[in-house]
Amino acid sequence: MFSLGGLLNLFSLPLKLLWVTIQYFYGTVPFRKYKNDLISCYKMTFFIVFLTMNLGDYKYFPALGNYFIINKLLPGRFKIKKESLPNYGARYDANSIWLVKQPHRKPTDPIMIYIHGGAYLLQTVPTQPASIVAIYKLLDKQIQSKFSILFLDYKLTSKGFKIPHQMGQLHETYSKLVSEGNKSLFICGDSAGGNLAVGYTQYLDKVASEYILRPKSLILISPWLDMSPGNENWKPSRSYYQNDQYDMIKFRAFKGDSFKDSFDCEETVLLYSPAKDPIKKSDWDIECYTDSDHSVFLICGEDESFRDENLKWAEKVLDVSSYTSVRYGYSTGRFDPEIHHYRKNGDVNHCLAEVYVEPWGIHEASVLMETDILLTINSVEAEGGKLSFRDVSDEHFGIVRIAKFLNDVIE
Repeated sequence: MFSLGGLLNLFSLPLKLLWVTIQYFYGTVPFRKYKNDLISCYKMTFFIVFLTMNLGDYKYFPALGNYFIINKLLPGRFKIKKESLPNYGARYDANSIWLVKQPHRKPTDPIMIYIHGGAYLLQTVPTQPASIVAIYKLLDKQIQSKFSILFLDYKLTSKGFKIPHQMGQLHETYSKLVSEGNKSLFICGDSAGGNLAVGYTQYLDKVASEYILRPKSLILISPWLDMSPGNENWKPSRSYYQNDQYDMIKFRAFKGDSFKDSFDCEETVLLYSPAKDPIKKSDWDIECYTDSDHSVFLICGEDESFRDENLKWAEKVLDVSSYTSVRYGYSTGRFDPEIHHYRKNGDVNHCLAEVYVEPWGIHEASVLMETDILLTINSVEAEGGKLSFRDVSDEHFGIVRIAKFLNDVIE
């Protein structure tokens, strides 16, 4: 049964929603990105409650299957017409479901494996795959025609499938795609999904029994790169401390060995905590990061707790100097390309790297807070039109930039 702390946390939700409503109308709401958006303030309050439960309580939450979410919930909630997404909802293997599979694709056409977040504990939030569908629909038509997306339906630690079970599922699906002759594989992940995406590059380099084609591109959305952050992260100069009032990720729920019961292996190893100090450049001498024919996209938020670990990793591995060169948290909330965007073109020692820090952005905003654009996209399509990422405002900061990145690298 639920722990006492878990029950108190759940029962406190109505009071917390009432309090954030009062704060909103008095102009004192803590989420500065959403100070004029009450619905988003409610969503943030829900996320904070559910991400600060006792670890053992998550097994009592019912979890709808991803096949049901993709085939039943999403088409109704977001007015998705399956005919606009070839092979939408069809299973590829026991571990994955197609969001898009182009019917006449060639082996060189890219397939992106998408891995949802949720601390390996929580089932997919419907906005996560919906955001990926929105990104696909914002691509140029000629890019869409050769781009397929596969959703990884991994098992949850809260249901007894401890880490590294999920790595095994990803490897099984990825290896099958390679064995079928596919030459261009991307991996996209948010939060825990980003952790799995980065960790998989280490798995292929240091654990896999034989050489296998490396992912051509990584798309990392607020990746969780230190699964056991130490107390050195709780000081005024660090993002966990600075953004405690702004973000849904709370240090008290993620610190130290909070997630030790999720593991059947060591949580501090490179595969699961790649941003754990010290980060050694030599550990990342992997073609995903050192070959000009590969690319990495990373986005995090200025008001995100994971900001420091994301930017520290990017600086060490991608040679993108964003962690030590900028003092974040003091912007006006407007995009400034001098501090919120870093791009390093591929060369003999580097992949193409593009890093965004969303002004006042929070954890996983791209896949949790921007999905309403899909309704607009589908409405335009219903009238015979098509939206491009070029037509969408910065209100959908992450979705626009992920779509642009994919459009560029696929082209």
